[in-house]
Amino acid sequence: TQRDERRTHVLMRSSEASAGSKPVRGFTLIELLVVIAIIGVLSSVVLASLSTARTKSRDVARVATVKQIGNGLALYQLDLNDYPPIAQNECGGTEGYTIASNDFMCSLVTGRYLSSFPVDPGNLNCGIQYVRDSASSYRLFYRLEAGATPPSTGCNQPPTWYCVQP
Repeated sequence: TQRDERRTHVLMRSSEASAGSKPVRGFTLIELLVVIAIIGVLSSVVLASLSTARTKSRDVARVATVKQIGNGLALYQLDLNDYPPIAQNECGGTEGYTIASNDFMCSLVTGRYLSSFPVDPGNLNCGIQYVRDSASSYRLFYRLEAGATPPSTGCNQPPTWYCVQP
């Protein structure tokens, strides 16, 4: 019958394939190497964009930290009619405190002007600096990792530093 003929035909094909008349073709070494190279290029592009995103997120966190310190300084000045004094700068250059200096931040945290000690997200050496100009004026200097040129704000900052003042 017709069903038996189909079964015989299928069995013949499978036996012919196993006998070696039609070899099963796989991927060549070149094809595999090309696929691996494409995957490598795509992964390097993704990793580079992730690195840029991390840098930008640290910069956003650093700007938020500077705003937090500025708000704490404003509250300190409202209560005491003065800004915290400065001491010897640990980084050289501009006289003032860095946020790595516990003495400066201690007066803001213990006075409850800041809820906790702010930390520079990128661990840049001297990434944020404070300078007290007078009882009614201060400057906060900070650098960003993204490499943008800061605008001139009239507070005599070094060329690669941003500046905030009241």
